[in-house]
Amino acid sequence: ENFSTFKRLANIIKDDKFSKVDESLFEIDAEKALNDAFKAVDKGLAYEPRLKALFALKPQIDEFFDKVMINVENEKMRNNRVAIIGQIYSEILKVADIKEISF
Repeated sequence: ENFSTFKRLANIIKDDKFSKVDESLFEIDAEKALNDAFKAVDKGLAYEPRLKALFALKPQIDEFFDKVMINVENEKMRNNRVAIIGQIYSEILKVADIKEISF
């Protein structure tokens, strides 16, 4: 179940080129909640604890996908929303390539 959420991230992020997150563009609480939760993850953790910490973001990621429309007309907002999930996916890639894991 964890992997489906994270594979969804991978499917949205086409490459590693996305903008820096601009918190002033947040309109929906789920954007801020996910970004704040990600910022709280200790990026210096060893492999297994870091992966567990990233997987612990699943509820916030699910809420983000449930409440936030990513592909909006406003390009800045769309790019910012991609950046929110892009930063998470980039961190996951440092540990494992989710696209290659299947059960």
